[in-house]
Amino acid sequence: MKSTLMETSSDETQVVAIVGMGGIGKTTFARRIYDDLEIKSHFDILAWVTMSKEYGVRKMLLQLLHCIPSTEAVSREATDDGELADKLKQKLWKRRYLVVIDDIWSTKAWDDISQWFPDSKGSHALLTTRCGNVASYAASGKPPHHMSPLSAKESWELLQSKVELSPELLEVGKKIADNCHGVPLAVTVVAGLLSKCNNALDRWEQVAEDVKSAIFKDPGQQCEKVLALSYYYLPQHLKGCFLYFGIFSQDDEINVTTLINLWVAEGILKEVDYKSLEDVAEEYLQELIDRNWVLVGQQNFCGDVETCRIHDLLHELCLRQARSENFLPVIDDKPPYRASRVPQSFMQVCVMIVRSIGGFHRLNSHSYDQKVIRTIVYQGEHAYYAPRNKYLLVVDNERGMREISEFKNSKMIRVLALRKLCFHNDIPASLFDLVNLRYLSLSIDSPKFLPLLKLQRLQVLTVEIENFASNMIPLQIWRMPQLRSVHFIKTRWRCPPNMANAEGKQVILEHLHTLSGVGPAWCKNEIFALMPNLNKLEIVLDRSVDDQHRDLWIAISYLPLVETLRIKAGWWDFDERCVILIICQLLYQ
Repeated sequence: MKSTLMETSSDETQVVAIVGMGGIGKTTFARRIYDDLEIKSHFDILAWVTMSKEYGVRKMLLQLLHCIPSTEAVSREATDDGELADKLKQKLWKRRYLVVIDDIWSTKAWDDISQWFPDSKGSHALLTTRCGNVASYAASGKPPHHMSPLSAKESWELLQSKVELSPELLEVGKKIADNCHGVPLAVTVVAGLLSKCNNALDRWEQVAEDVKSAIFKDPGQQCEKVLALSYYYLPQHLKGCFLYFGIFSQDDEINVTTLINLWVAEGILKEVDYKSLEDVAEEYLQELIDRNWVLVGQQNFCGDVETCRIHDLLHELCLRQARSENFLPVIDDKPPYRASRVPQSFMQVCVMIVRSIGGFHRLNSHSYDQKVIRTIVYQGEHAYYAPRNKYLLVVDNERGMREISEFKNSKMIRVLALRKLCFHNDIPASLFDLVNLRYLSLSIDSPKFLPLLKLQRLQVLTVEIENFASNMIPLQIWRMPQLRSVHFIKTRWRCPPNMANAEGKQVILEHLHTLSGVGPAWCKNEIFALMPNLNKLEIVLDRSVDDQHRDLWIAISYLPLVETLRIKAGWWDFDERCVILIICQLLYQ
């Protein structure tokens, strides 16, 4: 495969396809090629995009552009998909490039994206797909690379690499590996299950019997059955956490902080003595990773997991199992625009996943009982919208102004995740009447007053501002005792609130553990006194480095006993040496 991709004789961009059933290792094989040092040195540009059955053109373009140095800022400025596509073609023009399109499902999908890749000598597009007809269509005239199942020996070696075996488990372990029919994902997930069996022979034999009973002639069905059996063995406290991955789109790279905050807000975690819910969530996530149910994405320099995802077959299992168990029944905005019947006992846990602007319009129609919706998550393209009046949410898009939703009948909502929708002018007043709200993330285009006081159960607040700098701050956070996590993103709300102007008596925010996006001036004793359990703090520098150097130096004696202190250089250019000096001095102290 490497020699094929490094062939430079053709003046046209060549297409190479990798074909195989789900779980057979197509993405792993493609990733190994993509990360190969010879490949990296051979090509001028390498880019990777994951497509899936339901793909968003803009999202894919941004993923590709972000793989190319110096294009992130350009892509932010693009106003439409055509402009993004032109930027991508400009970057690839007359360069030797390798683009990997992972998990493509249809010939139409290839027609939609193939125009983005200009002919260039020695360049290649590498596709992975389950569909042989897609491979033949895209790589016309070139036979695809078919992924074969692992041999019995390879399956056994893979199992041994994933779990430690005592001598008495060798025989039963080989039987388990054989019964996975050479599907790497099945072997890996079963290995995660076995790793929690404490080398107990009787438990291994039970797993072996269950895997054997799941034998199908079709390896694809075999893999699905093995995964379902492995889910059966998951501890009860992990099942809910795994099923919650169903609210995200397939192949999404999921921010771990967001995931943990959602778990906490939804109330699906068990309380443990002497541990915060966030610590419990981190332990649960790590256990899912150890069991090979969740894949690690990005990690920070300390090795902490910052993003994660799940395999597309596990995502399919997640959706099937969530439907069968009526766990967070999903009201999707796709045709036929209605949810499957939800039993009365689950009426309080409905989720609405909105993948388009029209989904909000249908939310306000009679097809939904808004009283049963507990979570609204917008997963569509980034959009701006403005209210026609202070109660109705209205979107300004290519089709003109449309009424979308009012929240006055949605009193049960606990989670409102709307960061991809940027409010223009006013925010619907009914949003701030959602007294059961635990999680609120939103984006606004300019500084405005946020009347948060009625949201006394709010635990997570994330506010992003798009265009203007401001020193305004929602003062009412000082009267919201349930807050656990507060994030200001691109807000430039860097100065602390004037405590004397806060109406009413301030309370001690004893549950607040994370505060991000604030300036050095926040580091004052009277402010930290209101947040005694703060353990994660992010300070953003966005004025003169010299001034901030002095602020931080004075403030260092007021810092609480934080476990994580992050210093960011904001949105302006800084002399990196000055920032490093500040950090070194803080560490020295």
